[in-house]
Amino acid sequence: MKHVLQYLSSQVSFISDFWTFDNTDGFISLTAHHIDHSWTLCKKILNFSLLPPLHNGVSIAKKVLLLWKDWGIDKKLMYLTIDNASSNDVCVDMLKSQLRLCVMVIIFVFVVVPTS
Repeated sequence: MKHVLQYLSSQVSFISDFWTFDNTDGFISLTAHHIDHSWTLCKKILNFSLLPPLHNGVSIAKKVLLLWKDWGIDKKLMYLTIDNASSNDVCVDMLKSQLRLCVMVIIFVFVVVPTS
């Protein structure tokens, strides 16, 4: 899969999520979405791993950058979809500066939980 993503002629969109379990163990997931040469939408979970403390925007950005570079797709970024956690503001600012992006489209997902 790494080879496929590195040699894509299209760009790649990403969804990332981060959550904490029992207030200590952080986890991060990164999913890639792209369209292949036959116009088929492809998706692949690239990573689901432990993220040690501190669970802040800087550590999340560093982990996402590391994953993108490890997969050889740090130059193919088109979109990143993340939730509206306050740490993601810092994460996005850091990603933009590290990748030297003029424009980075970020889609924040808002979750509404109904109350009874």
